[in-house]
Amino acid sequence: MILLLFILLLIGGIAANAQEPGNDAGERYLPEWNFMSLSSGRVDSFLLRHPSYDGRGTVVLIFDTGVDPSIPGLQQTSTGGAKVIDLIDVSGSNVVTTEWAERKDGTIRTEGGVMVFGGAADLDPAPIEGTLGVGIMEENRYRNAAVDDFDGDGESTSSFPVLVYNSAEGWRMVFDTDGDGSFAGEEVIGSYRETGRTIMIRQEDPTDAAPLSLAPTIAPDGSSVSFQYDMNGHGTHVAGSVGGFAISDEVGFNGVAPGA
Repeated sequence: MILLLFILLLIGGIAANAQEPGNDAGERYLPEWNFMSLSSGRVDSFLLRHPSYDGRGTVVLIFDTGVDPSIPGLQQTSTGGAKVIDLIDVSGSNVVTTEWAERKDGTIRTEGGVMVFGGAADLDPAPIEGTLGVGIMEENRYRNAAVDDFDGDGESTSSFPVLVYNSAEGWRMVFDTDGDGSFAGEEVIGSYRETGRTIMIRQEDPTDAAPLSLAPTIAPDGSSVSFQYDMNGHGTHVAGSVGGFAISDEVGFNGVAPGA
């Protein structure tokens, strides 16, 4: 019993010490509610002495399950710059290949009219004719994945058309976020590294949040689009620990290098 009490007191002392702020002057740099103690490595006291040495000017690579750049904390750096500058899928499992198509009678049609989609008039910037391609992201490909229902309809059977085309501003794409077979009203974006935009699939219940934030990378010839997203959550967590800034919109809740 005495030994057990000693061990508990020892563990409690270590835990309490780990949460003590690293500043020798007793100034608290981090809020008490932080989930990651930067004081055990004296990161907090270091940043008090050198506030500009917070990772600014440094690019960090996170090679993990993916990163969701839409969450609070991964929006911007401590100096106001873009936090996540590129997102690339290297698994090869999230690629949508395209078939060449043409605009005709207000629609977009593949050869022989096998696939026909609406919303051809809503494309801005305008496409260069002869460069359009369409493909389909099928939910049933992911029926054994951690997230198998992209639109919250309770099934894994939805299909989401994807349009790719070249324009005077470069390659652009449109994702049919509600799966209605039309690109009308959908946002036209480029590869994430160029436009910094992600795709949120519309939910059956509009009050629900989309489970994934899709970051596209358009192939140089427009023949395919690959999508990066974090289906696991681990990579996003790691990215926040490394370089998050104002995580969960809480001022002072940062990663180790909020300026990176």
